[in-house]
Amino acid sequence: MHEVMKTDQAKYERIEGPENTADILGISAVLVQDMASKRFILVRIISFSVLTRTSRINGYSFDRDRVTSLEGDTGPYLQCSDACLGSIIYKANIPSEQLREASLSMLQEKHAIIIIQKLA
Repeated sequence: MHEVMKTDQAKYERIEGPENTADILGISAVLVQDMASKRFILVRIISFSVLTRTSRINGYSFDRDRVTSLEGDTGPYLQCSDACLGSIIYKANIPSEQLREASLSMLQEKHAIIIIQKLA
C-alpha cells in the first residue's frame, strides 16, 4: 500500500506517518476484500448458482492491485472517503448538534436524502 500512496507525491508529502497510514490502509484493503468475497459467495450459494472460475471453491480470489486501489468498492477508498468527510466537517467548524438539526429541504434527490440521513 505504501507504494500505491507514493504514486501521488504531492499528497504523500502531506501525510503524517505514511508508513503507519499505509499499514492501516493495507489492513482495511484486505478486510473489505474479505467481506466482499464472503458476500459474493453467500449470494452464489443462496441462488444455487455454480461457482465461476474467478471465485474459487472457497469463494476467495485475492487481487492485490484491486484491493489497494483508491477507486471503487475497496478499503482504501472507504478510508479516503471517511477522511474527506471528516475534513469537510472539521473545516465547516459547525457544532455536531447543529449538523444533526440541519434542514434537508434543499435536497431534491430522494437517494441523497437517504444517504445524508444514514451518515448522520
